[in-house]
Amino acid sequence: MLKHKRNPNPKRVKLRSGWLKSAGLYWVAVDQFEDLMKFARVDAEITGKRRIRLDTENVAAITLTPVKKLIDISPPLKKPITVTWNGLKYAMSDSGEVRAKDASPSDEPILVELDEQSLQLLTAPIPDALRKAREMEGPMDDVYCGPFALVCGTISKDEFTREVVTREAEKMALDWESWQHACPRIMLDTELTGADIEKVNLILVGGPDENAVTRRLMAGADGFPLKIEGNTLRFGGREFLGDDLGIAMCYPNPFNPKRYVLIVAGTTWKGVYQLDAFRDKDYDYWIVDARSQCHPPADDVVLLKGYFNARWQVDDRYGWARTPETEEKAVARKFPRHLFAEDCPDDEVYLSDVVPKLAKGDFLRAGHDLNWFQLPITMGGKEFSKGLSTKVEIGIYRNDVFFDLNGSFKRLKATIGIEIRDESTLSELQWSSTGLVFYVLGDGVELYKSPPIGPYDDPIESDVPISGVNELWRKSFNKGPWHVKVDSVNWGDLRVAR
Repeated sequence: MLKHKRNPNPKRVKLRSGWLKSAGLYWVAVDQFEDLMKFARVDAEITGKRRIRLDTENVAAITLTPVKKLIDISPPLKKPITVTWNGLKYAMSDSGEVRAKDASPSDEPILVELDEQSLQLLTAPIPDALRKAREMEGPMDDVYCGPFALVCGTISKDEFTREVVTREAEKMALDWESWQHACPRIMLDTELTGADIEKVNLILVGGPDENAVTRRLMAGADGFPLKIEGNTLRFGGREFLGDDLGIAMCYPNPFNPKRYVLIVAGTTWKGVYQLDAFRDKDYDYWIVDARSQCHPPADDVVLLKGYFNARWQVDDRYGWARTPETEEKAVARKFPRHLFAEDCPDDEVYLSDVVPKLAKGDFLRAGHDLNWFQLPITMGGKEFSKGLSTKVEIGIYRNDVFFDLNGSFKRLKATIGIEIRDESTLSELQWSSTGLVFYVLGDGVELYKSPPIGPYDDPIESDVPISGVNELWRKSFNKGPWHVKVDSVNWGDLRVAR
């Protein structure tokens, strides 16, 4: 292999891509697709001193920047350059509109823009308004590929909503830190400055009633596709009603279109709760309700998801809506009722009724009072009406959840175990490798560790002393690194007792 050298300036370049950001190779770069949902294909070749052949599919604009030793295209051109694009020959002068000599009257002309050793070919003018480009194309995941800041909303008049928004922002920060081993920048909406808008992508947690920056965007930005007013969410000409609606959406920041805003908001706190963990970051937008956020994440029950078109407009060609048939099949998830366990006056408090202070891994979207598949929690032939559930993580501390008990409880009780929906599907290796270990930690000290619970094992009744514990963490992970097969990891009737 060391004998072979890459040619940095090949005469022929071939590429195929579904994203503008990766549709560039050597001296060829696609600037615009004709259809966002199709791959672009390019076969470009310099066939002579003044000739270029260009065969493309799904390309509306393309830029060629060959080095001078391949072909000199620097203006002013001494002689015309002939470009054969998809079989039609174009004679290129310094600039202007050029029509192929053998084109029919119905054929669209191409536009040519020449710069220093750069030639851009377009089937139509690129508008000055917002448009998708390699550096600003979406989807939501792209927001994290540049410098960003989490902006937590603080302006809600409702304490419960304000605290849920704060915890969701903190969970997003912790999830990023667990993955990247670096704490992201997190700030309050009241702290944002013009320099922040100039330098970083903004992840806004909370709608206009919770986040001052979100309110400013929706009130003052012309053409902004999202409005939230009370229980009404308006998006791209559509209107959704409900107190459990949530939306995640990336869009060029109206106050600095070179940077993104990513909005994570809801009509109430129910729409924001666990939304970041459920949203599919491979889309530009994602609108959900309580029936959408289920396990495993079910794309077909999302209210609306999709991509903006090339001009960052909502376009039915690139969006998918839930049908009444799929809505009927979906089960509405359940929500917690208390911010803190001590807020409940009962002698025993079920932790599925309490909003976690922090969470990592799949506890970010833990099932409340249902198993991972939104069915009743069932272990050892018994159904549990209360509890928390997650899926399994392999060999690492990823399924963590933290509750603030403030030293008010003496015992933690639960029936712990696993669910496997069809044991006949397990291989021999999966039978031997599956074994879930459950942990309880209080103020950083390990209070309980279960033996590994495998497919043959009955659930375990756990009763852990927690007197004086302020910070209660619960963890679960598999004993082995691979070949695990578990459908739902359950803490049935999980409760703390005074």
